Amino acid sequence: MNNHAARLVVGWLIVNFLLQGQFSPRAQEHAPPAPRPEATDSVACTSPESTNPPAPAAPAPAHQMPVIPPGPLGEVDRSFVNSYTAREDLVLVHQPPYVVVSGSDLILHQHNSTAKVRVIPNSYHALKDIAHIPFTVYLLLSPVERNLVTLDAQIPALTRLSACLDAVLSSVTPEFFSADQLERQRIILRTSEEFIKTTLQSKTVPRGDLLSFASKMRPLMLQNADQAGCTQIQGTHAQMMKWKEQMTQDEWSNLMVVNLARHQARYRNAATQYFHWLIADNGPPWSYPGESMRVIFAESLGPSDKASNELAIVEIDADASEAFFGNPWRLSEDILSDGADRCIRTLPVEDRAYSKSPK
Repeated sequence: MNNHAARLVVGWLIVNFLLQGQFSPRAQEHAPPAPRPEATDSVACTSPESTNPPAPAAPAPAHQMPVIPPGPLGEVDRSFVNSYTAREDLVLVHQPPYVVVSGSDLILHQHNSTAKVRVIPNSYHALKDIAHIPFTVYLLLSPVERNLVTLDAQIPALTRLSACLDAVLSSVTPEFFSADQLERQRIILRTSEEFIKTTLQSKTVPRGDLLSFASKMRPLMLQNADQAGCTQIQGTHAQMMKWKEQMTQDEWSNLMVVNLARHQARYRNAATQYFHWLIADNGPPWSYPGESMRVIFAESLGPSDKASNELAIVEIDADASEAFFGNPWRLSEDILSDGADRCIRTLPVEDRAYSKSPK
């Protein structure tokens, strides 16, 4: 098997492993695994013409797929599933280092252990939290404008939010924001609070007023997103340069990344953009930009998620995206994408190559 094909197998197996919920961020010992019972059992394939049908099989383990259709055809496919599962174990035993992107953390798996480091600082989250405030106002008032709920039904939530904004203003300090960011955060907070008060006084939510509010907030929210995206890239890059020091040239050349996500904002994802730049591995023309054999985006609904929830989220994002950004698809793309792209362009190209700092 050539290197490209081997990476395809490894990449797919890692994603499959993650989506089955078997991945754990804690340190794992990679001693050769004990054979799984389902991987060593013989396949109970009996010819339909047999006059001696087999005894009823023991109940399958809870994690084992049912035999469909019942009988030899289903049983032979179970042998495929069992063989595939056993192969996963072997791949992971010999897996070179790989990085998992999980929320604010990067998790390095290397040499039979893991290292988890938070790379996204509080300043990132502060910018995000303030940018979410106009979005919250819109989420509360848009259903009123559409006659889905009454304004009276939303008054308790609007009153609580307005009271919170007063408290948040006192948190807008240099602890979380740079000098050029401070006044922008105050404008977002004050404008949002004023709009809530005006709405409660007028007891109406005209569509034009709601869209005018969203339009005023648009450039401020996008500036926050731009700077938050750059902050994410800076933190990620700083940590990756530290980890590069721990790797051999072969390990760095074969490093893989799994970017975990649960929702649709996949296109131009900030982490995907960065690791595409760092690793410089290209996928086929039909793949999402930045994704490849070595940069894997693992997006899925978890076992407890509902498809109906996903439908609702897509509709909410499209509506708000149209109101704030004049484009129903903008929130289907990572809102941090522009800032991430801007910041990646400033990174030293030589950082992508294998090197170690002189001791």
